[in-house]
Amino acid sequence: MDSNLLRPKDYDSDIADLVRREIGDSSLDIAALPRAMDIAKWDARDLIRTMMPVLTSFSGMLSDLLALYERIDATRTHKDNLHISYEFETGDAIDDQLAPFRERVQRTQTVLRRIDAFQFDHEYAWKSPLAERADKLHHHAHDAAVNLLGLESVAAASEWPFASEIPAPLIENPSLVHLVTRLRQVIVAALDKFSELGPTVGTMRPSHDQTDDSPDLRILAGDLWWLTEIGIMSLVPDLFAELSADESAKLVQAQLRWLERFWVASTITAEQRIEELADVLRLPYWGKRPDLYSAWVAAAIDAALVPGRLSFDVTDGVLAFPFRATLLARIDTANGAVELWTEKRFQATGLKGKGRVNHIQPDYVLINGAAPNKVIGVIEAKQYLNSKNHGDTAHDYAHNLSDAEVFIVAHGPLGQRTLNKVAPADRKRVSLHPQVRPGSRSATKTFADRLVALLPTPFEQQPGPQAEVYVPGPSEGVHTIWARRAGPAAELQGQRELLGGTVALRWMTAVHDLDLHLIEAETGDLVYHGNLTSAHAELGGDRFYGGPEVALFHPTGKAISIEVHLFSSDVPNVSNAAPVVTITTLRGTMTLLPRAGAGSRASIWHVATIEPDGGIVLGESIESRE
Repeated sequence: MDSNLLRPKDYDSDIADLVRREIGDSSLDIAALPRAMDIAKWDARDLIRTMMPVLTSFSGMLSDLLALYERIDATRTHKDNLHISYEFETGDAIDDQLAPFRERVQRTQTVLRRIDAFQFDHEYAWKSPLAERADKLHHHAHDAAVNLLGLESVAAASEWPFASEIPAPLIENPSLVHLVTRLRQVIVAALDKFSELGPTVGTMRPSHDQTDDSPDLRILAGDLWWLTEIGIMSLVPDLFAELSADESAKLVQAQLRWLERFWVASTITAEQRIEELADVLRLPYWGKRPDLYSAWVAAAIDAALVPGRLSFDVTDGVLAFPFRATLLARIDTANGAVELWTEKRFQATGLKGKGRVNHIQPDYVLINGAAPNKVIGVIEAKQYLNSKNHGDTAHDYAHNLSDAEVFIVAHGPLGQRTLNKVAPADRKRVSLHPQVRPGSRSATKTFADRLVALLPTPFEQQPGPQAEVYVPGPSEGVHTIWARRAGPAAELQGQRELLGGTVALRWMTAVHDLDLHLIEAETGDLVYHGNLTSAHAELGGDRFYGGPEVALFHPTGKAISIEVHLFSSDVPNVSNAAPVVTITTLRGTMTLLPRAGAGSRASIWHVATIEPDGGIVLGESIESRE
């Protein structure tokens, strides 16, 4: 701070917030932070460890942008000479080229590998000496944590946001301050890791819904290990109350050794760590990372869609992110071409956001390529600065762009009342996406799912089984595609009647996840999001927020049962999600709705059975005549 490498009053306010959270006092003034760190007996290593979430995110943003730039460069004739230009404000620009940018990214990655990294081992995490003493004394750590956090009960912990503040317990014994500091450090680092899988225990994505390379994290979070350790931290004075000085010293050292094992030891000295970290803090991008986050969201958009669907606009070898309306890329979708624009301005009325008079200017705008004035989506990206204005932004965009899906994408948390500022009639078009950042798999996938639903992949781009398929509606084209996949023999024999048809599931967009299941009745073979292809059917992939989920079915001489499963907690039962299933064969189309009281269980709607001869026997359904 003295050397001006860290600027907590400016672009490093996020680091100041992390320090406050680590210390346990969210009201600390910037000027009081150094004194507070001294009282907590911090050293340089403690500050660096506290900064790790920001450093890791920064490195991840650079790495993801590098991957995007290299993909774009690979499509050009003159490779490795791509010029990148960022204009964060009018006249405030950073220009770079691919080769030196790659060197900076690699340097940042090297520095982070040489700094302490947080690690988990499920079995080791439960071997806390203080937890063992608490058990011996019959202290209830969960109850202590519930009191400290102000929860109603242990059960309420499943909905406690991992990003919440943790009050600091009162520690009067100076010899225990350092111990509590190190324990709190591990707890906060663990909560940050847990948040990558979901904002709370109750909202963590199930392992089959993503590539789960962190089973220990999932188990520890679900078993409320973190709540135990928060309770232990609160109980520290009681756990040492009856010990002699010698016994206390031994227990402190044992606990510190246990805590230190959560960190991969650095291979360099403290002085070297500080010097190498200073190199990262001097990068021109470091001070611009709230704005760099907006550029990173372009990489997140690209990653969400099938590789290559975004065709970026490179003019004279320059990929530009200017602070003015610019066509950044084009996207092929099942509904036609879409243009991705940056900083496009629109006339606006009824604005709540400060600083705007009569216009709005979203970070990204998705426009129907066939109708230049039709905006189908806007994406606003915010890192930390001005985070209180998200509700105003959501209101202004939804109010003035009446046909657009509004995505509010934030690096950190979003306030619970953000949507309250949006008119009730507009809220179904607004989605909030907190914690979307490198490494935050759950939040990033939720954003990607919603984006894919808005920009569905053209069916013809899907080469075969296991691909994500989107069918916009029943058509002869479906059967042509089935014939192509069945092979020339089927076409020559004129077996079009055996090529089946389609089943499409749609539901209300406010509900996150319903799943279409097709079960071959005799064998029990199941096609669903976890098994996209079988002999009797092929599902086009998992869809969210209204779908559609579409399957092609191929009769095999056996009956096929169709079910819809509720897989989210947005509504109490599947019928409340307003599902609609459309079954199409060469004989025609049937649209089905759940009948009153449908569902042998609240989470399953038994829709219909497709008989071997193509007939449809209704289950818990009625046919829509609309």
